[in-house]
Formats: sequence, structure tokens, C-alpha cells
Amino acid sequence: MSMTTVTTKQLFTILVNAVNLKSNTLIVGSPGIGKSEVVEAVAAQTNHDLVIFHPVTMDPTDAKGLPYVNKGQACYLLDDHLAKLVNATKPTIAFFDDLGQAPAAVQAACMQILQARRINSHVVSDHVTFIAATNRRQDGSGVSGILEALKSRFRPILELEPDLDSWTDWALKQGNMPAELIAFMRFKPNLLNDPKPSKEMVNFPCPRTICAVGTWVNAGITDPAVIAGCAGEGFATEFITFLKVWRKLPNITQVILNPDTAPIPDMSEPSVMYAIAGALSKHATDTNFDSILKYTDRLPVEFNVLTVKDSIARNPELCSTKAFIKWAEKYNNAL
Repeated sequence: MSMTTVTTKQLFTILVNAVNLKSNTLIVGSPGIGKSEVVEAVAAQTNHDLVIFHPVTMDPTDAKGLPYVNKGQACYLLDDHLAKLVNATKPTIAFFDDLGQAPAAVQAACMQILQARRINSHVVSDHVTFIAATNRRQDGSGVSGILEALKSRFRPILELEPDLDSWTDWALKQGNMPAELIAFMRFKPNLLNDPKPSKEMVNFPCPRTICAVGTWVNAGITDPAVIAGCAGEGFATEFITFLKVWRKLPNITQVILNPDTAPIPDMSEPSVMYAIAGALSKHATDTNFDSILKYTDRLPVEFNVLTVKDSIARNPELCSTKAFIKWAEKYNNAL
């Protein structure tokens, strides 16, 4: 029986509803696909405090409090994290990250918190909602499974499958991912998440490692060894090849100055078209958008639309320009 698979955007929406309903939710997926980041984004969006637990590093007593004797009776002293769950006076998300890597004894100790909403004699505040995340058994991350009794505490259990639309939307809005990397991912969407668990000391492409590539590219470093060290040799080989295409693009300044006569790259090569769309969207401003749209009008519709969509994702104010309004009337059906 397979789990329900959701995109990043779908997961975000579901988690927003889950915290409003105080419904425990378990997120399952391969390493580095953004499970933790989605939870952090939901906490920020819904104005929840976020308390993060790492069960894989915990001892069973860490989920129950430290026992001590008070007037002949056993009591339990809560650490800072547990105390936050008991004393919460505003909406709070308790996030148990990498739950599946935790030993069975620790998982069992977490049951009381998740189901009974108690930590021995202490009662968890009604303001708290529980979310957990785990890798899968096949991911080579030390997951042996989650106790059946613990799994039943989560309603629902969802498998996150990263998708290009969600990643590019995030990358464009963040503004710290290089345009050439975003264009490359549009050209090679299959490399967004290509998990290849290995006992060797190598990485594979996933949203986390691709973001690491972006950090190096922003620093002006595209050494194949560094790119391979971040996201694997296969990714590095294809990305370096794409960068050669990127560097041969028409001069964007000349495109803006002469949109009607500036050279059009080889439209038979998809890599070139993704590259020019990415480069144009990177440079789009309210003062040059009219020129850029004149140039994109000479491109295939698919890449004309892609350029505009990425431009307004980077700078939503472009939607208010006369150039965009005129363009949208013409390409309404394509949108």
C-alpha cells in the first residue's frame, strides 16, 4: 500500500489546515527535499512558535523529563523544550524531525506526548500542534521504521515529492538562487531529486544539494570538482555544459537596446532557449520590460510565456506596467 503523495505547495496548504485543526501530521520523503523548510514556512505564515525536537539524538528520558524525588514521591523535571510545550500560551508547532531514525525506545516514549498530550504528570498546552518528518527505509538514512502504535497517532501521513514548479517559485522569490541554475533546472527537471543512496562519500541531486550549488555559483565558483562535490558528478557534467551555453547568449544589454534586431539564439536547441528565458527574466525591470517583451515576442510562445512568468515571480510589480498589460491581452490563451 502506497502513501498519499503531495507536492510542496500541496503540503504547505495541508499543514496550514492541520495546525488550525491541531491534527498531528507525519511527512515522509527522501533526504534534502525541504520537509523541515516547509514546516518552518508554515510556522511563519500562521504565526506559530516552533519548537524543534531531534528524536534521533534523544534518550527515552528526554521525552519524559528527568526523574527526581520530592517529599518521597517521584517527580519529573522538564527540560527547556518540553517546558515550552506545557507552558505555551500562543499557537505552537512541536516538530519532531527525523523521527524514523530514532530508536524504538525513544519512539515509544514520544507516544504519550503525541496521543495523551501529557509528559507524565504535566499536561501539554492546548495551543500545541504536532508535526513530524522522516526519511524512508530505502533512503539509506538509518530508518528501520516507525512503531505502528506511533504511526496511528498521525492523521494524515503524507509523502512529499518535490516538484519543479514549487522549487522554481521558491527560488525566484528568494532571490538568492542564480538565474543560470534556475534555467538549468527548468531544462533538466529530472535532476531536481535523483536520490541514489550510497555507502560512498558522494552527494546526489536534491533541493538541498542544488541550493548548495547555487551558493558556490553566486560566489563566482563553478569548478566542476566543487559542483560534483555538492550534487554528484552527473549533475556537475550537465550543469557545466549548460553554463557554456549560458555564456554564449546574446548580450542582454544589446537585446534591451535593440529588441527588434538583436540576434535570436538557435531555437532548435532547448538548452539555449531555457538559458535565454532565464537571462531575460533576471534582468527584467519596470523600465526595460517593454523592450524585453518586444524581444520575447520573437521567441516561441512557450519561452515567451516562461520569460514573463519568471520575470513577474521575481518582481510582482511588473504586473502593473503597461507593457505587461498589453502582453497579457495578447497571450491570455497561452497563460
